[in-house]
Amino acid sequence: MCSAQAGYPQPADTLCYPPITNIRGWLSVGVRMEASGNSPHRGLAGDRAFRAYVAGQAVSSFGTFMEYTALYWLVNRVAEGNALVLSLVAAVQFVPMLVLSRPVGRAVGRMSRHRTLLITQFAQMAVSVLLAVPLLIFGWASVWWIGATALLLGCVHVVDSPARQMFMKDLVGIERLRRAVGTYSTAVGGARIVGPAAAGFLIAGIGEGWVFLLNAVSYLAVVFSLNYVRRVRGDSIGGATVTGQRSSGGARLTRIPQAIRPALLLTLLLGGFAYQFQITGPLMVVTVLHDDSVTYGLIGMCTAVGAIVGSVVSARRSAPTTGEYVTWSTAFGVMALFAAMATNSVWFGAAMAGVGMALSLFTTTVVVFIQHRATDSEQGPALAAYNAAYMGFIPPGAVVVGAIAEYLGVRWGIALPSVALLVAAGYAAIKLRTTPTTRPEEDAEASTDLLARNVHEAL
Repeated sequence: MCSAQAGYPQPADTLCYPPITNIRGWLSVGVRMEASGNSPHRGLAGDRAFRAYVAGQAVSSFGTFMEYTALYWLVNRVAEGNALVLSLVAAVQFVPMLVLSRPVGRAVGRMSRHRTLLITQFAQMAVSVLLAVPLLIFGWASVWWIGATALLLGCVHVVDSPARQMFMKDLVGIERLRRAVGTYSTAVGGARIVGPAAAGFLIAGIGEGWVFLLNAVSYLAVVFSLNYVRRVRGDSIGGATVTGQRSSGGARLTRIPQAIRPALLLTLLLGGFAYQFQITGPLMVVTVLHDDSVTYGLIGMCTAVGAIVGSVVSARRSAPTTGEYVTWSTAFGVMALFAAMATNSVWFGAAMAGVGMALSLFTTTVVVFIQHRATDSEQGPALAAYNAAYMGFIPPGAVVVGAIAEYLGVRWGIALPSVALLVAAGYAAIKLRTTPTTRPEEDAEASTDLLARNVHEAL
């Protein structure tokens, strides 16, 4: 165990948590970047709790990206390349985010994030075992069984996602949040690089079932890191906060700042419709490029390389400006169009690297922007709204993209949502130029039912 105290710089290649020292290379880029900063944000390099937590998440993310690669490859194999079946499995996985994100976001704000994250790790572990057992013992796989377990996974994720976002702020504070998120994304980006590629080789060698089982084991890394954070920081980290004020009638009033709405509209279009590569990715590799699972895994690795570059760039930047997310959403749309036009795997992989970079910059910018602009009472509902916009609209988006891919072709399934995103980004840029920026306390009233309001604003 390290002797230095939290908040004081330590050598960048030294981790304080022995069980996860084998991934120190994934953290060294972000840690060195923090140690060399010229602002009051530096200090993450010596924060033992932060580094242990990020390392645990990196190990778990390695398993998660392997599992997602194996999951959609398995569905594609069982469904014999039917785009609509792929889209329906993706839809049921994210239905809970659409339906439950609002009440869950409020509830997580009142709960201990530390305890919530421990529960969600064990729940995700159980779902991965449910996926693995039929394949490993019986050699059996059914679209219905995969869809049911994907639904369970979505139910857990709707709780886990806002808890992780709030826990990060609890851990480092608002002043260091953007750099912490960037460093976190850099470390997780290492898992995104290795995970899909490893899954491609494992699927070809031993099958999807072992990939699911390995992912189940990977969640223990987060459990260990959370326990270590508790020992280092005590009970003050990840506690409950007040997320709103009750009215006389007992209803909880929540407000979404006006400045956040354009960002949420773009998030909805990007996450719900334009980024449906869990459907179009395997179809593009198999039916258009005529390649195998190894190539599919390597394409995922290219996306991850772009994402980690985007994370490094984001961590070097200061607090996001109001229109910065418009730039990154535009870059995403352009790179996705290049991917749609790819005629070989190299072209497609290069375009997906650009997609990954733009996606990482966009999501990091929006998450930090929301937490900078939202007050304490708005933060829980605002993050729940972000999660609903980013993942809640994946079900209808998956069905739409799947139908386009099935009847017009995979290239159109990538291109049409990207064009819609570019049009929305142009609209948002015009709106931001013509609408005066208000301070959070001056924002107009907005309920957490912002998705309907977003559509109204767009029209």
